[in-house]
Amino acid sequence: MVSLALVTLRWSLFVGRGGPANQCDQPGLFSRRWRVLWSSVVLGQMINILVPLRFGEGARVAVTTRGLDVPVGRVMVGAALERAFDVAAFGTFAALLIVSGWMPAGFRGVVPASATVAVGTFLAGLLFVRLLPTTLAWLRTRLGVLAPAAAWIEKQESAMRDGWTDIMRRHQIAAIALLTAIIPISAAATNLLVFQSFNLQVPAFIAFVLLVVIQIGTAVVSVPGNVGVFHYITVATLTAWDVPQATALAVAIVLHLVSIAPKVFLGAMSAKKYL
Repeated sequence: MVSLALVTLRWSLFVGRGGPANQCDQPGLFSRRWRVLWSSVVLGQMINILVPLRFGEGARVAVTTRGLDVPVGRVMVGAALERAFDVAAFGTFAALLIVSGWMPAGFRGVVPASATVAVGTFLAGLLFVRLLPTTLAWLRTRLGVLAPAAAWIEKQESAMRDGWTDIMRRHQIAAIALLTAIIPISAAATNLLVFQSFNLQVPAFIAFVLLVVIQIGTAVVSVPGNVGVFHYITVATLTAWDVPQATALAVAIVLHLVSIAPKVFLGAMSAKKYL
């Protein structure tokens, strides 16, 4: 729940205020805005858990756009930059684990490839945000077939440019960077609490190791909820620190349940309203 709240708070910074000017200063609208953002996050995460190819990102953009009356271009800028920040944070944690020698030997070989994908995703996100408005402007002026939609396209161009300017303000990007660092720490804390509930005698940093290797191993969802994949990775990681296999499997089952059950439940509650 703490991680979801942090993700929602950061998402609010990526999206901006939205709607009419000063709408958040009006009574009741701040709480309504938070409910929309919260619903978009939990619904998106539920869909990403249950359906491959990260269709949840599209659902989150759709819910945010409709619920807050924000141009889709503005929300897409936020989503692209959010992904860029996430992969940058993941790459930083992975690099620190490699340098420290804490990464399990079985996963060291896949880290360079994962880092390459992370860098590519980061650059693709930045290029998307910077080049798409220019591309839309070129299409709007050169291709007559888009003439009926010219006003809408122009609105998205402006929204994307304004979104980039807003997010790149010094105080805004500092707050986003701070939350981006705290979110994985919060997720690792969940791992650590589960370890303690089983009285595992492992170093605390294993909570971060497990977080990173799960991100690597489940980067492409192969089955709904990563059932089996999640458990195999968790067992392989914990047994590398001499945790008995049966205990590691029990930890994997509990950790998987703790990780996905709240998101699926909360997402299902939001789906009643938005789907």
